[in-house]
Amino acid sequence: MLLERQVMIKLIAFDADDTLWENENFFFEVHEQYAEFMTKYVPKEEMLQHLHETEMRNLQPLGYGIKAFTISLMEAALSITNNKIDPEDLSHILQMGKGMIERPVHLLDGVTEVLEKLQGRYKLITITKGDLLDQNRKLRKAGLADYFTDFIVVNEKDESTYTGILEKYRVDPKHFFMVGNSMKSDVIPALEIGAHAAHIPFRYTWQHELAEHNGRYENLYELKHMCELLNIDLLKG
Repeated sequence: MLLERQVMIKLIAFDADDTLWENENFFFEVHEQYAEFMTKYVPKEEMLQHLHETEMRNLQPLGYGIKAFTISLMEAALSITNNKIDPEDLSHILQMGKGMIERPVHLLDGVTEVLEKLQGRYKLITITKGDLLDQNRKLRKAGLADYFTDFIVVNEKDESTYTGILEKYRVDPKHFFMVGNSMKSDVIPALEIGAHAAHIPFRYTWQHELAEHNGRYENLYELKHMCELLNIDLLKG
């Protein structure tokens, strides 16, 4: 892809979950464990579908993150059993959710190397969805806080979200570069306002984050690994 060399990037934003560190694989594991555990009440696939529908309903009032997910686990179990689930089973489900908070933070390959190369040349920030307390916990455990001038946790990532952040930093979209694993949340909204974006897929993608771009964006970089960011001409200046 050919880009005008006079374009100068001033601000680079990274998604956090599944871009800087592992996240969705933990949710995937608990989904599977939960559905298997609930087979005493309902078939696995039926339980998974019911849980997904519950999560979607809860996105607006509860948002994203482990707390919202745990509430959805318990609500789905209660509703599908007509509130007849054994209290001990409900307690076990609660522990499934709470146990996710204790998981260690595993950085993805190349993250530290890339941040070290970019720090000082660009203003680096993080824009992520999720629970504020939990996301700050992960940032602290990951040891990445010193690389970023801001760690922004939002309810949704859409065009208005990115526009508002760029207005705060007084940065034109053409000088902004977004990096993330979600085409729906990280990439397409940034591209729609005229920014540049790199899509680095994670091995697991939540169904809610799936989206197609149909090859219509000139400022999109499809990468396989974080370190490939350093090979982009636009970020070599």
